[in-house]
Amino acid sequence: FKALDVRDPNLKLVDGGYALMVIKTMPPGLPELYDHMMTRIEKGLMGDPQYCKDVLAAIALAEHPLSLRELAVLAGLPTEWDPQTIVEKCGSFLNTKDETVSLIHQSAKDYLTKDAAAKIYPKGLGAIHFDIFSRSLQRLSRTLLRDMYELDHPGILIETVKAPNSDPLAAVRYSCVYWVTHLCSADAQSPDYRNQLSDDGAIFKFLKDHFLHWLESLSLLRNISDGILSLRKLLQVVQVCL
Repeated sequence: FKALDVRDPNLKLVDGGYALMVIKTMPPGLPELYDHMMTRIEKGLMGDPQYCKDVLAAIALAEHPLSLRELAVLAGLPTEWDPQTIVEKCGSFLNTKDETVSLIHQSAKDYLTKDAAAKIYPKGLGAIHFDIFSRSLQRLSRTLLRDMYELDHPGILIETVKAPNSDPLAAVRYSCVYWVTHLCSADAQSPDYRNQLSDDGAIFKFLKDHFLHWLESLSLLRNISDGILSLRKLLQVVQVCL
């Protein structure tokens, strides 16, 4: 667990001669160490503790590691903030490599979804899944357009398509594929949940305005098959709620 200690932000604030003393104050067991790290997060300044919890919740419930830009969308971070700043304030729970963020270890996920669930998900896991779904759909509605990659002509083979250097889908790649997955994991008894599925809800509006844009984006991301599965899941959810 040396990596956990070295990554602790408080070690960056002390001289080398005091580092060993700081390490000795840290609890030896993993649950105790994670409790120690969570306490430090909760003592952060102003809105930092909540932003950290939103980031940890998104990472813990995501289907796979997230890019920094994807994480900013799912956690609802302010657009003017650098998400790496909040990731660093999450201490040793997270690991960043090549701008991809993941949990440091499976034990961290177990801690966040069980031991610290009351702190990270005070309204329950279903509420966080709903937040991730809602933020994803909102961002997709603002982002998706026809011909996202401005291809020279229609009918081009997907194998020949390369994402532009400034990829307009970079922040919504995860959301494109998994927004329905998080909807299916949300609390179906919530009034907000049923409102989203109503004829006047956000889902119907998104499909009416952006269905073809969504399919095009899934194709550009080489995930059209996941889009078909998502439609099947969505149909099942609608049938259950009717």
